[in-house]
Amino acid sequence: MTRTLALLALGTLPWHQPTVSWLQPDKFLYHWGETTTIRIVQGISGDTRNWLGSKPDLQRIDLYFGDTHDDLGDALGNEPGDSIEVMVLDEGTAMVTLMTRETRLPDSLGTGPDQSDSASLSDSSTAMPVAHPGSLSHQALWQYCLKTLFQVGQPTDKACLQQTSLALDIVPDRNPYSIQDGQEIPFTVWFMGHPLANAEVTVWNQQEEGWDRADIQSDREGRFRVAVRRAGTWMVSCSRIVQPAKGPDTLPHGYQGTCTWGYH
Repeated sequence: MTRTLALLALGTLPWHQPTVSWLQPDKFLYHWGETTTIRIVQGISGDTRNWLGSKPDLQRIDLYFGDTHDDLGDALGNEPGDSIEVMVLDEGTAMVTLMTRETRLPDSLGTGPDQSDSASLSDSSTAMPVAHPGSLSHQALWQYCLKTLFQVGQPTDKACLQQTSLALDIVPDRNPYSIQDGQEIPFTVWFMGHPLANAEVTVWNQQEEGWDRADIQSDREGRFRVAVRRAGTWMVSCSRIVQPAKGPDTLPHGYQGTCTWGYH
């Protein structure tokens, strides 16, 4: 059975929160011919800051729109903190994805979610990374898998519903721009091309009063549902650590995935 979450107002978030990395367009609703500027940012609830990495830190950037799939590798400069500029010359729902290269320490895109140092680790672990020095997050090779969806004009399409090349891919099964206020959006979490069962997922919604969040776990087929208000910025995030085959220098591999969209 697909698990369903209704996001509730949780009050002001405490400062001790995960450092989440995500793609933030200057807005999510565009007219034809407008340029979209997408920042790579980290942080939540007043602590948002620009990405400190640059093009050499990235494995790929892609644009999905209609039936097209374009490499956006040249859309980002070599200077730290550069943003991505995209102009979509048609109407519909666009999707931009970004995946970093693996790095020993998550310095340029931030640390993983803050958890206790007692998190267990195994070959199939879904334990969340921790942010303390000497904890699991600082002993892992990290890869960030980021996605944003934005709407140009009125027509919607299915380009944003497809799986992508992201190692950790959060895929909506319904276009967020085609729903009515309060309707549910089904999602599937994919990891290395397979549904991720029992994944720990966090759903975020930002409006004028700040961020609300709620947590849910995917079912055995990696699915869950979110009831969505058509207001503010939305994000779904998920992290995973796996232990590769043992070896003298083998490090755990950490993955953080986010999917963002919005109604402004």
